[in-house]
Amino acid sequence: SKYCPSFGKFRKVDDISLLDKDSGFNVKASLCREKIGDFVSYKIFVDKKEAGFMDMNCTSLFPEGDYVLTQPNNVIPEITHLRSLLGEKYSGIGTALVNAAVKESRKRGNDGCLFLTAEKGYARTFSDYRSDENPIPFYYKLGFEAVNPQIDSFIKKCIAKSQYNMLPDSALLLLTPEAIAQKNKYFAKNYTFC
Repeated sequence: SKYCPSFGKFRKVDDISLLDKDSGFNVKASLCREKIGDFVSYKIFVDKKEAGFMDMNCTSLFPEGDYVLTQPNNVIPEITHLRSLLGEKYSGIGTALVNAAVKESRKRGNDGCLFLTAEKGYARTFSDYRSDENPIPFYYKLGFEAVNPQIDSFIKKCIAKSQYNMLPDSALLLLTPEAIAQKNKYFAKNYTFC
């Protein structure tokens, strides 16, 4: 079915599996996509309920001019919003959305390369909701790294020592094709992210 109960013209592009945290069983979910110019949005639905969403600007200029990228003119897709709305109940929403972003980047000739700004407080629900959650360990688990080498080193030390309260409140992160091949190399122990 192509049904996605949402605004815009979202179309189902894939069936995905999420883990129901209560039962321990996998549940079927729908990944839906909408494209408006250079902007692409994805939503995940479980039983016709929106479980999470992600927005991407596929023609963003990478903001670090001194960082060498293989992409022409430093134009790579940027994840501008990523939210897990039903993360209390289902596991895997954020990962499925980032995987969709990697596929979108590859489709556009960017080898899966992505960037985003990870900001504390915007980890779980709508963008106007503030919390104490920091999404940096989640993104590191998927292979993202801070662009600034000193910040990257500091973040890796914090994650290795499970010192999540020491993490910066915000960091510019980059996912490179090389990191995609080695994802999960910095798995954050004792950290839950919805």
